[in-house]
Formats: sequence, structure tokens, C-alpha cells
Amino acid sequence: MASTRSERAAAPDAAAPLRPVVVAGWCVTVLGVAHTVIGLLLTTTHVPGWFTGTLWAIGGSLAEPPPSLGAFWLTVGSFGVPVATLGLIIRWMGLRAIVPPAFVAWTLGVWCTVAGAMFPSPFPLLWIPAVLLIVRARRAARGGDGRVRPEAAL
Repeated sequence: MASTRSERAAAPDAAAPLRPVVVAGWCVTVLGVAHTVIGLLLTTTHVPGWFTGTLWAIGGSLAEPPPSLGAFWLTVGSFGVPVATLGLIIRWMGLRAIVPPAFVAWTLGVWCTVAGAMFPSPFPLLWIPAVLLIVRARRAARGGDGRVRPEAAL
């Protein structure tokens, strides 16, 4: 049975949400949604064609895609939706006092660094949630005695 926020707050043994993880999740979600929505706003002229089969009758190549195909891959076919989903999962974990593994943060960080170096864009903004997650994962990896727990070392 799902508990409400007030029930969790009232329960003395309830795990408190991890604010940095929740904030990181929201940041990732907002960036994924913003990418998709802004892309759709910039490519609205191509959207009707997607429903009439223009994506199936595309000529050209991947190196030089037609505008309709490029618009599709910039929006609903892009990483915007999976990134937003990842953000929601991170937020969900934070609300349940679960720290995502550090490799999630490091993967986001490496990806946004490489992509941001190739293309000037908001990619570096993903370092904000990545740093929040890295710091929280490092804290979680340390036990009360300051040693790193083997299962949380990555």
C-alpha cells in the first residue's frame, strides 16, 4: 500500500527523502523535457508529415538527412525522452532514500562533457545533477567508520 507524504513524515522510522538526489532527478527531467519540447517548437512544420508517412519515404543518407527526418531525430526520436525518464527514476529513488549508483552520475558527466565539447549546447548543464549524485554516492559509500563499503565503491 502506498503511503502519503504526511504518513512518511509522521513515521519515526521512515527514511527521509534525499534532497540532493531528488533535485538531481528534477534537473535531469527538466533538461530532457526541455530538449524535446523546444525541439518540437522549432520543427512544428515537419510534425504533420510524420503522421502521413514522410518518414518512411525518406531518401538521402544518414550523413545528410532530409529536414523531416532530422526534425524527428531532434525531437521525439532523440535522447530527450529517455533522459527525462532517467531523471524521473533518479527522483523516485531519492524520494525513497535510495542513492543511485555512482556510475549513473559518472556516465552523465562523461556523456555531457564529450557531447558538449563536440557541439556547443546546454549539455554541460548535466554536470549539475551529476555532481549532486557523485557527492551523495560518495557519502553513501562511506560507512560510519569512514571506510568505503565494497559494494558501493563504484
